[in-house]
Amino acid sequence: MLKSIGQFAQFRVVIDVNMVISDLLLKVKYPERGNTALEELAHSSVLEIFAPRWLENELPSAFNQVSQNVSIAEDDLWAAWRKYQLILKWDERFTYPAELPAEKADPKDFPYIQLEKVINAVGILSKDRHIERMGGNRLTFDFVFDARRYARAAAISVTIRVSGIYLGTITLASLLRLAGRLKGSLENVRPELKVAVLAGVLFAFFHPTSRAWIIGKLKKLAPAAKFAIDAGMVLVTLEQQNREDAKLHLAKVSVAADPATNPARLKVKGAAGSQSNRK
Repeated sequence: MLKSIGQFAQFRVVIDVNMVISDLLLKVKYPERGNTALEELAHSSVLEIFAPRWLENELPSAFNQVSQNVSIAEDDLWAAWRKYQLILKWDERFTYPAELPAEKADPKDFPYIQLEKVINAVGILSKDRHIERMGGNRLTFDFVFDARRYARAAAISVTIRVSGIYLGTITLASLLRLAGRLKGSLENVRPELKVAVLAGVLFAFFHPTSRAWIIGKLKKLAPAAKFAIDAGMVLVTLEQQNREDAKLHLAKVSVAADPATNPARLKVKGAAGSQSNRK
């Protein structure tokens, strides 16, 4: 399911145990990196991440296997899990795997397939190719990273444009870029004048009808005028660039969220078709 939260798109997804393990390994190995991409997307509300209660039953054996394979203590995985699970929305209906014939692939995957259908999710975050063979729409890390790029670009664009006022939640990278481009205009402007002029210009600069009037007035302020005009134009350009980036990445996410166009699903269908042709 795709819906809008304020000015942002939101996707409802299901997560399976192997994607949880991948995220927990990142948190244990590289704690200095902070939130994973999935945590960032959950906190931003771009993703609603659901899990069947069955996932909890899979964790002990999964943690044990991972601990043996990559030499990470199970206690560390459990510690990371206690905080990580807070981003998940739990569904209590599917607590055990279904009894399926062998040709139906892995029965342990079926609770995720069932949950995807009943909550109308756009797909299942998984590395398991059985998901497609069982009728699910598998979402890969490509989907996750495109969604994160969309969320970041959209956040910058919306922040700049809200009520025509710059509210100050632009990322550090964007601020540094802005400062670098304005450096030449700052040298001859008194600090108190910079603040006053910038506040005024940002308030109205995003309204096209007032932009020409403001530029005309600011030209009378000598060195301060160049700073203000540059500041406004840079932010307008920055907002437009991020708005276009957001559209691009949202389009990629939407392609993966549609079973008819999802590249991962089409690859599996193509492989299945080739095998049947050989028979």
